Amino acid sequence: MIFDQFVYHPLQAGHIRVLILSHDAPARMRHIDLKHRSGPKYVALSYTWGANTQTHPYECDAQNLPVRENLLHALSQLRHIVDTPIWIDAMCINQSDEIEKLAQIQMMTEIYRGAQEVLIWLGPETLDTKIAVTQLRDITAMLKAQKVWSPDAGKILPTAFINGIRHLMTCPWWPRLWVLQEATLAREAIFVCGSHSVPWKLLSSLAKQIKRLDLYSFFSGQDRGPEYCDGFTEILNVEIVRHMHSATLGTDLIRVCRQRICFDPCDRVYGVIGLMVSAVRVGFTWEPGEKVDDLYPPFVQILLQLDPTATMLSFTDTTERNPNLPSWCPDLHYRSIANVLADHEGYHAGFKILSSTEFDWKHSERKPKQLRTKSIIIDAVKTVFPEHWPDGADALNDDNRTVQQTNIHLLQEYIKIAKSFVVEKELWRIFIGNILGNEDSKLNLLSGFSPIHDRLASRRSRDEASAHHLAFQELQTWSPSAGEASPQMQNYVRKARRVCLGRKLFTTAKGRVGLGPTSVAVGDEVCIIKCARVPFLLSRHGEERGEYRLRGEAYVHGLMHGEYLKVNKKFDWVTIV
Repeated sequence: MIFDQFVYHPLQAGHIRVLILSHDAPARMRHIDLKHRSGPKYVALSYTWGANTQTHPYECDAQNLPVRENLLHALSQLRHIVDTPIWIDAMCINQSDEIEKLAQIQMMTEIYRGAQEVLIWLGPETLDTKIAVTQLRDITAMLKAQKVWSPDAGKILPTAFINGIRHLMTCPWWPRLWVLQEATLAREAIFVCGSHSVPWKLLSSLAKQIKRLDLYSFFSGQDRGPEYCDGFTEILNVEIVRHMHSATLGTDLIRVCRQRICFDPCDRVYGVIGLMVSAVRVGFTWEPGEKVDDLYPPFVQILLQLDPTATMLSFTDTTERNPNLPSWCPDLHYRSIANVLADHEGYHAGFKILSSTEFDWKHSERKPKQLRTKSIIIDAVKTVFPEHWPDGADALNDDNRTVQQTNIHLLQEYIKIAKSFVVEKELWRIFIGNILGNEDSKLNLLSGFSPIHDRLASRRSRDEASAHHLAFQELQTWSPSAGEASPQMQNYVRKARRVCLGRKLFTTAKGRVGLGPTSVAVGDEVCIIKCARVPFLLSRHGEERGEYRLRGEAYVHGLMHGEYLKVNKKFDWVTIV
């Protein structure tokens, strides 16, 4: 429907518009000053705009404001339950004024933090959601009373409760990128479904009990489309972000947000920057109309300042990529098929465990898209093997027998290749990235407990290593005619898939074996970047001496735990473009 242009009164700096809703009168709009702490109280709405772009008239100040259907449903309920001024982005920001939009986006942190409550609209109610909301407090208390896991724990849950909670936890609100900022910054978050409301703390408490008692399968359901996202996981993600340490907040946020849905690639910055420490928010500015290739590089450079182990460089290998971005800058709008190796804190290729140094890099104001970092070039890729782990949807199904056989066959081919370069007793380590259990180098530094932890971790590692070695021996000779693979072998294959997915096997001129990004090519140079957890592959850039493009992170057997630093400690400046 086409409407006359809604006339907004201009905002002063630091001001926002809020709506005054009424159940028996049209809405009114007023301005409030966020700078005054004693200013009027207001609430904010968090919701999804929805895929349906059709708009409907909503009367405000004797004019018609165009609103989408999902917001119209929300307003029809909120006008009966909200007696405080409410901020709603689609209505309170002049969407046709790019300068105002940018200024308001830069104020998002203050807007959501300043709100008395953040109301989260999950959509209209159903009969099952009504039942679930009314039973939620009692069932959560009942689950809390269940002290230990029991196979019968989930059987006490009523079917209508399960269906209602599943409906709430799989609605379109959860996968949105902006959810994380809106929910994390809220002083008090309240879910609204139809005419019912649920405090965030109550639904969060249920999510924690579901996780503790391993009842997730009762709620997960079978209908998982490409945009499936479950609220149980997202509630826990928000709780994690609220308690993240500022030193790693940048990379942790990118890790959490890179799988979320947004339509404007620039929102990958706008939707994250509000959660950063104030020094970052103040130090990073942008202009109206900036493109991704202007926005991402300076943002990533700020994150690198907070990144002591250069983990951001490990996010560069994605399914698609803006060709105008420098190779060291991740394309934040696209996901990666491969699991990030640098997330494993047991690796320390570019530093010693007790080292206090941090990732050393610099850039020139004259050439802002170049990154200079201290590195050691130690080897070159000699051979790349074309087969790589299947990345289709079926490949993610652990229980699919056909997929499992494909994975086993590929592993057996990899083993034949690697045998020429690695001693037999070490072979099994390569394909699972030499990752045992939940290794965490930080745990070794816990004062007073480190000797006990070291002994326990060492014992667990020995037991797991022995099990993997036996599974690996079974794997080498296994064939479909042998019947079902042992549980130990199936576990090994699953771990191998997590490491090998999205990577290719390669060998080097000096006889090393590694797993690199699918773009790895003969002649790529193996590089250790000072203070990075993992090695990287670089390709030479043009004729300029010392200039490279970053291919991506790699697992290179024999280089993952600072082994090379015992031989050579001389790092030289390398330019990555």
